Amino acid sequence: MRHIILLFLPGLIAFGTIAQTCTSSGGDQDPDDFEPYRFRCGGSRKWDKDRKKEKGPVYESVESCGFMSAEGYYYTWKNKVYYSYDYVSFDPVLKADVKTFHCENGTAMDKDHIFFKGKAVASIETDDYEAIGYYYVKLNDKIYSRNKLPESSGLKEVETNGEFKLIGDSLSLFAKDEDQVFYNGLAIKDSDPKSFQILNNVYTKDDKNVYFNGSKKDSLVGKSFEIIDEYGIFGKDENFLCYYGNVIPNSDAKTFKDLGCGYFSDKNNVYLNGRVLPGIDSETFELLSWGYTKDKNKVYCDQQVIVGANPATFQVLARKHSKDDRNVFFLQKIIDCDYASFKVSDKLDYMASDKDFQYKSGVRLPK
Repeated sequence: MRHIILLFLPGLIAFGTIAQTCTSSGGDQDPDDFEPYRFRCGGSRKWDKDRKKEKGPVYESVESCGFMSAEGYYYTWKNKVYYSYDYVSFDPVLKADVKTFHCENGTAMDKDHIFFKGKAVASIETDDYEAIGYYYVKLNDKIYSRNKLPESSGLKEVETNGEFKLIGDSLSLFAKDEDQVFYNGLAIKDSDPKSFQILNNVYTKDDKNVYFNGSKKDSLVGKSFEIIDEYGIFGKDENFLCYYGNVIPNSDAKTFKDLGCGYFSDKNNVYLNGRVLPGIDSETFELLSWGYTKDKNKVYCDQQVIVGANPATFQVLARKHSKDDRNVFFLQKIIDCDYASFKVSDKLDYMASDKDFQYKSGVRLPK
C-alpha cells in the first residue's frame, strides 16, 4: 500500500510519498510499515518496524498535483488519480486519465468523463454538461446540485420551473427559478425570487422573510431587516433584535443603540454579543475603559459586579486598577492600602504602591 502526504505551504500544495523500501539495522522493510508524516519539503520520515526509533527524514521529488473541486479534493500521483473529502482517506478514481485530468469551475474532468466525489457521472462525448457557478450543474437538460456535504453521495437533482439562475457570484450556494429560491440545491420555503437579496454569507432576505443559512426565521420582517454590527451576525427588523438569526425575546428595535465594543442596548436590556446582561439599567449604562462599565446602581469589571464600588465617583486608574471616593480596587477586589498615597506603576499594570508598601495583583508585599 502506498501513502500520500499532503503539505500546506503558502500558495503551494506539495506531495510526498513513502519510499518503496528502506534499509535499517533490521534489513529491508515492507513499505506498508511506514507511517506518513507531514513535511515542509514534500517528504516523509522512515521508522523502524517497532516504530520506536526514527531513521531520519527522507525527501523525495515526486511528480504529483492537487486539484480542488466543488465536492472535495483530487490528487494525481504517478499514474493514478485519487479523491479525498477530508485529506485523510484517499480513494482511487476509476476511469480517470491522469494525463488529462483537471478541475474547471469546480468540475473534475478528464478527456472522457465528468467526475463527482471520485465517480464518473457523465461522458463528455455523449452528455450535455454545463457548470452553473461552482455548486450547480446542468446535465442533459436537468439541474443538479453538487452538494459538498459528506452524507451526500451523488449529484442531487433540483426540481425547477423555468429559467434557472445563480444568485450572487460563482461561489454562491443560492440560485432561483421563476417560483422559488434554492440554497445548496434545496428549495427555500415561501421565498420570493423577485425580491430576494444576499446580505452577507449567512443572512439573506426578501420582502416577506429573513433567512439565516438558507433557513426561514419566523417573526422577522424581511422588508425592514438590516444587519447592525460590523461582524454581520446582529440584525434587526421593525420590531425585534436578532443574533445569529435568533430573535432576542423582549428586545425593542425602535430604541436600539450600538454602544461599541460588542455592546448594544434598547429600552429594556443591555446586550453583549447577543446575550442579555441581567440586572443592568439600560438607560444609564455606559462603557468606561479597559472592560469597565457602570450604570446608576453598580460598577462592573468584565461583566462582574465590583461589590462596594460607588458608580457616581468611580474612576479607572489602569487596566486592572480603579477607585471610587472610598476604596481602591484590583479588578473586582478591594485593596487594603493607604488610599491617599496609592499609585499604579507606570511600567507594570499589576504592580502598585503606597507610602508604606508595594502591591502585586492587589496583594500587599512584605517589606
